[in-house]
Formats: sequence, C-alpha cells, structure tokens
Amino acid sequence: MCSLFFVLFLVSCQPTAADVSTTTTITITTNIVTQPIKVTMVCPPYTWGTNCDQSCINCSDHCDQDLGICKHCKPGHKYPFSSCTQECDTYEFGRDCEGRCLRKCGTDCLERKQGICPVNIWYYTFIFVMGLFMLTALRIIFDLHRVGKVKSIKVKWKVKVDQGKPVKPALLSPVFFQRPSELDKKPSTGRKQHLLEELNAGKKFSSLGGTGDSLA
Repeated sequence: MCSLFFVLFLVSCQPTAADVSTTTTITITTNIVTQPIKVTMVCPPYTWGTNCDQSCINCSDHCDQDLGICKHCKPGHKYPFSSCTQECDTYEFGRDCEGRCLRKCGTDCLERKQGICPVNIWYYTFIFVMGLFMLTALRIIFDLHRVGKVKSIKVKWKVKVDQGKPVKPALLSPVFFQRPSELDKKPSTGRKQHLLEELNAGKKFSSLGGTGDSLA
C-alpha cells in the first residue's frame, strides 16, 4: 500500500512538458564581402604619388600623377621618365641636356640652361684691332678722295694789263740828291725850267747807267 502510494507520488511530482522551458540558440552566418572604395585624388601641379608627396618641378609641363613621367625636362635637367631629377653633366646644356658645349663653345659652358660660352679675350682683342684698322683705312680713303677733288678743280686767272706808260720812280732823278738849300737859292721864276733841265739830265744819265752820287 505504502509502496503504491510512493510510486504515485513520484509520478505526480515529475515535471510536465508544460513546465519545461526550452532555449534554442540560432546562429545566422552572412557572407559580407568588403570592396575598397577608390577615391581619385588630383595632385597639384608638379607633384605626383599616392599622397602627392613626390615632386616633378623640373619637368617642362605637368607630369603623370601616378608615375611621375613627363614629356620633356626644363633646360639644365634630363631623364623625363624619372621626373627630371638629374642635372646636366659636363659639356651638356639645354632642354633634356641635348645641347653640346664643345660644339658651341669649343670648351665647357659656364652654365647648363642656355649654354653661355666663356669670354675669349683673344677673340675680342682681334675684333677690336680689326675694327680700328678698318676705320683707319676708311679715313685714309676719304682723305685721298677729297684731295683728288681739290686737285681736279680748274683755276682760271683773269689778268688785266695796264696799257699806260710806266712811270719811273722819282728817286732815279738826280734832283733829289741835291740839297734843298741850293734849290731855294734859285729864283722861283726859273725854278720850273731848272727842274725840267735836271729831269732831262737825269733821263740821259739813267740811260747811260750812271747814279746820282757820281753827278754830285
């Protein structure tokens, strides 16, 4: 009796299906593929690289912002495929370092951009001397030409002949060799006649080649 009661008690004490709570964990797995978002960045002029931190300032124009390649380099630099980072070597100048100093100057250039040649003092001295020689030669030719023109001028002389009889100087007359006191002593009325006689005597004497001192 007692055992039957115990069995019934156990049966009555067992939990029912309503009293049992069941917890179910559901795991959901999703396949999410992460794709990178490509952002295009425009670099400032003469820069390139991922962060635009590389320089191509020596390129003649803007370089490729991914590779840093440009078409040509500025004068004084070369290698456009490497952003023109290399300067011209000795005896080189110009864009992409294509110029040759030996061909232009006969020696190395003073600078690499324009290829300026060193000053040749002997060359400029020769030019200066030749310039002076040419100026001197032109001056001589001009002077000779001017003298030739002067010599070629025709000079015409216009001569006027006096048709009158020549008058002999009064100094040849012996009357002037006489003393004035002797002339004053003679009468004034016969002075004219006396002078005429003296002049005639002087003409005859001069024709004979005499002098006034011999008469005195």
